[in-house]
Amino acid sequence: MEWLAGDSEFSRPTINPVADDPIIRATLDIALLTALSDGNVAEVERTRMAEIVQLLFEGRMPLDAASLAVDRCLRTFAHGEHERVLYAALESLPDPVMRRRAFRFAAAVALVDGWLDRGEIRWMNRLASLLSIDPADATLLMNETRRIVRVSFPPGSKLTE
Repeated sequence: MEWLAGDSEFSRPTINPVADDPIIRATLDIALLTALSDGNVAEVERTRMAEIVQLLFEGRMPLDAASLAVDRCLRTFAHGEHERVLYAALESLPDPVMRRRAFRFAAAVALVDGWLDRGEIRWMNRLASLLSIDPADATLLMNETRRIVRVSFPPGSKLTE
């Protein structure tokens, strides 16, 4: 998780070895690429990703430090690293179950702002293909995730305001 590297105490694997897990790294990288798929990162997407990073450190990482980690990642991706990060993530997810989970997590990030634009739709289709998820299964996963996101983040909630 290159984007968590740095001088902070939270970059040390001894704080939480889960954050150094290649499957979690791959899943987070795919989710962050998803947040970028429409050309920009909505504040709700950035906030949700920071909260997820904070959870990886079992609440011991302040939200502002998690937000800085997400911003560092987004800057790395802005320098044309998308494809390298994507293919590294795919290599870390050889198991079909983990690939489906990564797809579902990416879907939740894409849907957290309440809708999918054309860029996000293209990205999710490409991601399903790269993760070897059948288009019908991808549609099913998107629909299931949409229902979960609507319940978890209804209009007017903290993350959709």
